[in-house]
Amino acid sequence: MENMQFQGSSSVIKSLSGQECQWCSAGSLSSTTFKGTEAVVCDRCGTPAARFW
Repeated sequence: MENMQFQGSSSVIKSLSGQECQWCSAGSLSSTTFKGTEAVVCDRCGTPAARFW
């Protein structure tokens, strides 16, 4: 089950990376960590678009 969860989060991260931030419209989303978890975060405003625990 844990492996399936990782694969799902990876595909979401890949699909969101590079998209325009919906909160500030000035930045783009990139794969990183946010507060110690896997995430996709805006490179301009720092808002996470998705986080995975």
